[in-house]
Amino acid sequence: MITSCTAPWWRLWALALAMLIAPVVNSSPTDADHHSKTFFRITNEQGGVELKANITPKEAKRGYSVVTLGGVVVKTVAAELSDEEYAQLSETIKTEHDERERLQKERLYDESLLLRYSAVMDLEAEQKRKLSEFDLRISILRSNLYSLKEKMLTQQALAANIERRGIVVPTKLNDNIADIEAEMKDAEISIAARTSEKALVDKQYDEDAKRLAALLKAVSR
Repeated sequence: MITSCTAPWWRLWALALAMLIAPVVNSSPTDADHHSKTFFRITNEQGGVELKANITPKEAKRGYSVVTLGGVVVKTVAAELSDEEYAQLSETIKTEHDERERLQKERLYDESLLLRYSAVMDLEAEQKRKLSEFDLRISILRSNLYSLKEKMLTQQALAANIERRGIVVPTKLNDNIADIEAEMKDAEISIAARTSEKALVDKQYDEDAKRLAALLKAVSR
């Protein structure tokens, strides 16, 4: 006969079953374990994605990501560039750098135009003065060239008279003629250079006038 203090048989059975199950439940991996363990995610040679516990140096060169089982990306390592890819990247970076510099110079030049001139007529007045200065310099150079030509004619005539008398032209006279000829060539080169420079300056002022007009129009809006 079972007394009232004795537990029912089914309670004892449930307690024993719980004790057996408890170790099994406690030993199963938790969500934290799943998320803390990491793997290498790579793209294989066939283009497929793989998760691996370890990767080879060859696989590492193709680039990889370190991820958890939960899909969290811990780290990403880019693929190594080939010589051709590196050259292309370098060229792209250089192009972008050159473009940034060009835009920077353009911006600074626009700012200088707005600082120097308050109206297009101010620029055109300066253009006229600059061109007049070139004309003056060129005129002086041409005057010097004309004087050299006169001197050359005089020296050549003297040498011709000496030759007609059957006398050898003195070395000094020949040297004078050679020196004058060299000075004439220098003068001609200077005239050509100043004329070319004047044309470039004139063209630059015309371009600046157009740009300034556009900038002033944009500022006034």
